[in-house]
Amino acid sequence: MKDYFLFFILVLLQSCAVSNLEQIHNGDLLFVEAKTENLSGAISRVTESNKELSFDHIAIVERNNNEINVLESSVKNGSSKTSYDSFLKEHKQTHVVLYRLKPEFQNSIPAAIKNANLMLGKPYNTS
Repeated sequence: MKDYFLFFILVLLQSCAVSNLEQIHNGDLLFVEAKTENLSGAISRVTESNKELSFDHIAIVERNNNEINVLESSVKNGSSKTSYDSFLKEHKQTHVVLYRLKPEFQNSIPAAIKNANLMLGKPYNTS
């Protein structure tokens, strides 16, 4: 019973962390857990280093005041910008893990976001 209670608390804390939009910063990286089929599965199988969790997609958060968008590139949509909520809905069948750059690397965030915005509308590079 104690194990179930601990599991419930951990799930609750994880959910709170994802839904607490105040904790999301400009330049945060969103890693999407790898699927097991198609191209995603192939990427996962050849790059997997941890059997518990592997990723096949990454996006960057662009935050302007209370507006939170996600910049990403995919075969389906090319380089695109979408709302944070839409991004989470699109990936609701997988885990999305947020990582933040260490302070000494955060000065690269504005340029990265600027370059990502310059790529909007361009097709995904499959080569």
